[in-house]
Amino acid sequence: MSDAPTLSKEELQVNWRAWVIANLGQDPDRVTLAANAAVDAVLQGKTLAVASAAATNAWSQAGGRPPSWRLTFWGLLVADPSYLGAAAFLIVAQVLWLSPAGALSILIDLLFLPPLALRLVKVMRLSRRGIVAPGVLVRSARVYLSRGNTYTATYEFDHGGRHFATRIAADTPNDVLVFFDPGKPSTAIVVPLQLSTSGR
Repeated sequence: MSDAPTLSKEELQVNWRAWVIANLGQDPDRVTLAANAAVDAVLQGKTLAVASAAATNAWSQAGGRPPSWRLTFWGLLVADPSYLGAAAFLIVAQVLWLSPAGALSILIDLLFLPPLALRLVKVMRLSRRGIVAPGVLVRSARVYLSRGNTYTATYEFDHGGRHFATRIAADTPNDVLVFFDPGKPSTAIVVPLQLSTSGR
C-alpha cells in the first residue's frame, strides 16, 4: 500500500478497497465507505497512518465490527500490564482474609479498590466507544527497570485539540496509532505496535 500522490484516484480506490477487505472485513457497503474515507485522506495529503485510521473509524461508525487490534475490554487489560498487576494484587489481598493478617486485606481494599474500579470503568468506556487516530512522538525518557532499559514515550494526537497518550516500552517509534474515547480524549492508550496497522 502506498500513499504516493502519483496514483490516480481510481488506483487509490482499488488499493484501499484491498486494504479494507484484508484488514477490516468484506461487507460491500462498509468496504466502500472505509475505502472512500482513506482515499479522501490521501488526496488531502495525509499520511498512510491517518488514512488507515480514517478507514477504520468509517468502518466502525457504519456498524462494522471493529478490527481485533482496536482492543476489546479484555484486550485493553492485556495491553496495559498495570491493569492486570493491580487486579492480581487485589486478588492476593483477598487471600489474606484467610490468614492472621486478614485486617491487612481491608486496608488494601480501601486504598486500591476505588482507583482500580475507576480505571476499569475507563477501560469499559474505551472498549465500547474508542476510535483511532495517528499519534506522533513528542518526548521520551529512559527509565531503568530490572528487565533492561525501558522508555516512557509521550505521543500527541489531534481530536478537537491537542491530546497526549503515554506508552512504556523498550522502543519509542515516531509514529503510532492511539486508541481513545472521543468523549474524553484524555482517556487514551497507544495501540501495541504488533497490532497496529500503521506500518502495513
